[in-house]
Amino acid sequence: MYYQKKSKEKDKHTINKVLRQQYIYFPNDSEAKEIACRIKNKTAVEQVFGFIDGTHIPILPPKDGYRDFINRKGWASLILQAVVDDNYLFRDITISFPGSCHDALVFKESNLYKASEEIIPIFFKNIDGLDVPLMLIGDPAYPLLPWLLKGYTGPLLAEEESFNCYLSSARICVENAFGSLCMLHST
Repeated sequence: MYYQKKSKEKDKHTINKVLRQQYIYFPNDSEAKEIACRIKNKTAVEQVFGFIDGTHIPILPPKDGYRDFINRKGWASLILQAVVDDNYLFRDITISFPGSCHDALVFKESNLYKASEEIIPIFFKNIDGLDVPLMLIGDPAYPLLPWLLKGYTGPLLAEEESFNCYLSSARICVENAFGSLCMLHST
């Protein structure tokens, strides 16, 4: 999938209007509970209704600001941040940042982060005396938030390593969804 400067606004308009309205939407409370139940059955991780990550989409960068689009791997891209559920359905996307940006910046500027109080389904489940909210799982690039879970970093205890393994195995959904998306556009 390649990107040209003159079609930037048209592409963004098409993605936002068509895809978001018809195909990409956050689950409501009831659907989020169903997703969390499926994820628990598949991964043993409770109260998770989706996974967040970013990937780079190759582009032909504009002549002005070319360097902004060069990612850490040395090629021009736009960053696609997505929330995916256990069935590889895209539930939220942000695709407007050049490849040189860090995932944390893309996240902080995303509609998901800015409107999280309206977007994130609210449902608490009491687990061992704690009220646990519905959450997304992200990689270490994302901040730890009441609705965003990530693995431990630094020197880890055995229990923390085990926890990270569970999260990592659950997060494979978002990686697989990106892989499927790439396969669609390479055929």
